Amino acid sequence: PPARAARCRSGNPASPIEGIGEKSIARLVNQARLQKAGADRGEGLVELLPIEPGRGFTLMPSPQQGDLFFDMEGDPLYPEGLEYLFGLWGPLSQDGSDEFHAIWAHDRDAEKAAFETLMRLFVDHLRRFPDAHIYHYASYETAALKRLAMRYATMEAELDQLLRELRFVDLYQVDRQAIRASTEGYSLKDMEKIHGLRKPTEGFKFTMCQMVTQSRWYGFTLGITVDNTRGGNCGGVVGLNHPGEGFLSGDHMNGVWF
Repeated sequence: PPARAARCRSGNPASPIEGIGEKSIARLVNQARLQKAGADRGEGLVELLPIEPGRGFTLMPSPQQGDLFFDMEGDPLYPEGLEYLFGLWGPLSQDGSDEFHAIWAHDRDAEKAAFETLMRLFVDHLRRFPDAHIYHYASYETAALKRLAMRYATMEAELDQLLRELRFVDLYQVDRQAIRASTEGYSLKDMEKIHGLRKPTEGFKFTMCQMVTQSRWYGFTLGITVDNTRGGNCGGVVGLNHPGEGFLSGDHMNGVWF
């Protein structure tokens, strides 16, 4: 609330408050300070937090061939809730190219079938790409998968194995521990309000040189997928897809001088 934010931003991070730890006080005051600065300037602001082992950016595994991006949608108005959409993006096609895969459910039977289809897809995909991870945003996805496994008493061992292997990577947790933003929340919609966080224009493709130039010249942080690139090895140089064997061998560079 505005009144509480005003009290926080006027406070001293070092001033003790009974019942609240010093680190919590400092975090609240600095968050309120940045929100006030963003409101005064009329733009979204972001600050990088100090790097700490086991937190923020250090939670990010290195990009791997086969990495997946996963999202779920649920209907809370359905009796006891219904998970009606399981969405995946990554190298899911037979030839290893990226594609979006949607699994729909409109009733309880379909929900169980969709969950089992998803879990089998995960297992098969990770057998094909043993070093891959599954990226999602916030804890909803993993909590919902646990709930479905218990509800239907199915795929429990498979899900437990994925959790034990730390296959799921929560990008919301990375955000919350890596940056401080002037937004009231850290949802994906909130992050889109931050100046400099941009997605390439829909339907246009760019070379990696063009996108790097935009990032450096304008100070943007671009959210891109391999579909935003012109193809070839544009995506491979930044880990969006696996570099081709020709690029890795260096044969095409024979006779080229720099």
